[in-house]
Amino acid sequence: AGYYGFQPLDWLDDTRMLIGLRTDAGTEGAILDVKTHKLRRLGDYADVASHDGRFSVGSGGSQQLILSLLRLSDGHRLVLRKNACCPSWNR
Repeated sequence: AGYYGFQPLDWLDDTRMLIGLRTDAGTEGAILDVKTHKLRRLGDYADVASHDGRFSVGSGGSQQLILSLLRLSDGHRLVLRKNACCPSWNR
């Protein structure tokens, strides 16, 4: 049905991990608390976390490519860019 399972993306700190739910359109982000085993879906694309674990950047989309920057504490989207590709903290 277009979902292919979870993929570990980045550690955010000692107890939280950014994980991705692989789909046809991209990787939907979620935060996994490894102590409580609770999962919080972000509802947006996520590919990699910032070095301090506060933000994630991701891209995906089925009709057009979308790049988004999320604040992980509350899942708030800070930046949305259409027709953008290949997020990286090094660019």
